[in-house]
Amino acid sequence: MKNLTKRMIAGLMVFFLTGAMVPSGQAAEASGFSDVPDTAWYAEAVNWCIKNDIMSGVTAVSFAPDSAMTRASTAEALYRAAGQPAATYTSRFSDVSASASYFNAVSWTAEQGIMSGYGGGTFGAGDPVTREQLAAVFWRYAGSPAADAKAGFSDEAQIAPYAQTAVDWAKGQGVINGKPGNLFAPKDTITRAQVAAILYRYMTNGADSPSGTEPGPAVLLYQGQASMRIMTNEGKVIYIDPYVGEGYDLPADLILVTHTHYDHNGVDRIENRNPDCQIITWKEAIQNGEHQVFDLGYVTVEAVEAGYNRWHDVSECVGYVLTFSNGKSIYVTGDTSTTEQMPDMAGMEIDYAFFCCDGVFNMGLEEAAEAAKLVGAKHNIPYHVTARNDVFFDRTMAEQFDVENRLILDIGETLLVE
Repeated sequence: MKNLTKRMIAGLMVFFLTGAMVPSGQAAEASGFSDVPDTAWYAEAVNWCIKNDIMSGVTAVSFAPDSAMTRASTAEALYRAAGQPAATYTSRFSDVSASASYFNAVSWTAEQGIMSGYGGGTFGAGDPVTREQLAAVFWRYAGSPAADAKAGFSDEAQIAPYAQTAVDWAKGQGVINGKPGNLFAPKDTITRAQVAAILYRYMTNGADSPSGTEPGPAVLLYQGQASMRIMTNEGKVIYIDPYVGEGYDLPADLILVTHTHYDHNGVDRIENRNPDCQIITWKEAIQNGEHQVFDLGYVTVEAVEAGYNRWHDVSECVGYVLTFSNGKSIYVTGDTSTTEQMPDMAGMEIDYAFFCCDGVFNMGLEEAAEAAKLVGAKHNIPYHVTARNDVFFDRTMAEQFDVENRLILDIGETLLVE
């Protein structure tokens, strides 16, 4: 270590590579940026970084929270966080002008061996920073130590050769948890909001939240059939397969729809929506035959297979795995029979899994119980237990869902995702 301590490196790595969140325990001051609303999960972090001269806006009125963090901005943020030490090395990169605001930062990171340039004498100042690049940056800062073992991510083959030891080392140090599905996602970029949250949370209270507590649990309200509402620790409201029940009064931040059938796709029921409300359906969740992952800051949503029966085409149906800021996850199958992906989902270590089991349009109780064994969630919950249009939950049927670690939620009951 030259200017940052090992503890700071570890803290920064944890939050950079897992998509750090700022808990809602403290109110955010006004940032002054038109694209940073006071209620945004990153508002307090952005305000703090600006106030402490660690990050700047892209203009006087815009922070661009969802934009990718560039190599120049990364160098500058770390340089400022380190106290802007003097650099004896002068940058000779052809794309880094001596008049650039980040000239000293690039010179310092180059001198320290933290960030190097590309071939041809360029630094790539405006290029976005990927997860594997960031791992390599901090690995070099730590002195390029040997890794104890392979990280074992399922997409390990996609990690560039220069970053493989860095990723292995970071995982071995316990600073990388990866993403849902045991993915490292090496080519994914880091956003400016995530970087602000990382720096704020670490530098104000180490690896803990400002209040000294871990993020709290999301609260799930079961509304009947396949409908549910979730309130996250950050105060975000998520609706899944809206159709029946009460509790649609809270303004939506995210609406998830598994497929087109009317009893899963009652989006019009949700009239109260926040301005930046997102709607993700099977159309967005499956792109070019690939199931997508959506990292929204307050939750990561991974689309998974659904369908596999005469009523539900696998190309037009999805299930979802949601992972919250406390690390806990839920899986909603949507309408489906047993899928080819279910045996692989045990590696996701899901906490709560909801299995449809009406036995008419989807799996029956016995097949659902076998599917639960494949998925291997810590808790298994029957839902969509009837195909009747006038009955949206049948507890007698739910009690016949014969599987270990069964939970039963009746309409109107809530679950703490902890």
